[in-house]
Amino acid sequence: MNGILLAVPALLPIAAGMAILASGYGAEDERTYRCLEFVVEGLVLLNSLLIAVVIAGRSGLDHGLVLFKLYGNLTVRFKLDRMGSVFAGLVAFLWPLATLYSFEYMRHEKRRVSFFAYYLMTYGVTAGIAFSGNLVTMYLFYELLTLVTFPLVLHPMTKEAMRASRKYLYYSIGGAAFAFIGLIFVIQYSATGTTEFVPGGVLSMAAAEGNRGMLLFVYILAFFGFGVKAAVFP
Repeated sequence: MNGILLAVPALLPIAAGMAILASGYGAEDERTYRCLEFVVEGLVLLNSLLIAVVIAGRSGLDHGLVLFKLYGNLTVRFKLDRMGSVFAGLVAFLWPLATLYSFEYMRHEKRRVSFFAYYLMTYGVTAGIAFSGNLVTMYLFYELLTLVTFPLVLHPMTKEAMRASRKYLYYSIGGAAFAFIGLIFVIQYSATGTTEFVPGGVLSMAAAEGNRGMLLFVYILAFFGFGVKAAVFP
């Protein structure tokens, strides 16, 4: 199976959402809103099908896919392991159901096009997290998740929504800082100079010896840094 399939479930919804935003498409009347529903649900179902295909053919994608190199051995890389398959499978199953509910929920709201554009992008970013082959990739997609979900929190444009969006941003930025500290230490103490998800991890035990207290503290920071996103997702 071609490794490029690993990137499609993440990049397709992001590109589709950006295209919908750029199109200036309006959905204020019932007819155009029905068209929007058809397009969004079709894209969501297609992406869920692609995820299912990737999960089914995971054994043929052992080498993953490197999108690009950042610096040295650090890359943005997609690779699907067993844990990622479970998460991706749950996302692929639940997202179409949530989409059906969202159509009725948003029927009488304003700015529906922008909502579903960011909704699609959120699906792609979430798939990117599931398909992350290393900690660098997961961190980048986690922080991209902040950017695409912030407009969803702010969408009603009420005082309550603005207050909630500010709080969401504060928590997300704080979590990003904590997680970034963890990322830097993993890179610093990596035995291979990478942050790949491999059995046993990549930390050099020789380099970590004598610094266990500090590494434990950094682990706690990273745990809460990544955990913040899971706790306050809108």
